[in-house]
Amino acid sequence: MRTTKVEFKSTTAYDVLKELVNTFGAETIKRVVSQIESEENTDIWAELHPVIAVDFDGVLNHYSGWTGKYEHYPIREGAEDFLRRVKELGYNIVIFTARPKHTMPEVEEWLEQHDLSQYISVVTNSKPPASAYVDDRGITFTGNYEAVIDVLPTFRAFWEGEEHLDGPTEEQKKRLMLGEN
Repeated sequence: MRTTKVEFKSTTAYDVLKELVNTFGAETIKRVVSQIESEENTDIWAELHPVIAVDFDGVLNHYSGWTGKYEHYPIREGAEDFLRRVKELGYNIVIFTARPKHTMPEVEEWLEQHDLSQYISVVTNSKPPASAYVDDRGITFTGNYEAVIDVLPTFRAFWEGEEHLDGPTEEQKKRLMLGEN
């Protein structure tokens, strides 16, 4: 077995994977990942139980609606204290987002910049199995489909209509058709 020392310049998953691919080649890394995934008892969700899944945009940050690109929104006041307290209750925290997979390094970087990564077990763009989901766009299902249908036409995330820190940018106003004519 050949041993190669690799020094990582960064600790984000994306950068580490890039370094590994540069060192060993994409095919070797794909083969190793495939081998790891096929091994028994590699169900990360079972190992992390109990999990609380926390949405990224609108829960941890001041998301203000889709602008056509993925923005870096300011942190929401109380976010760090919330995550710390959830962790103290004995939960593993999984951050989930509707952002595409290629943006996960940016999400991880944002969490790192705001000192939140210390509380996070996993960041994903797919819905993980969890004991509870903290999401700004959720409607609690009580077993009554009719109640959901009744809520849908008027449902709004709590932040819709909320005064944002700096208000929308000029670009956002144009996209939202709020600009002056």
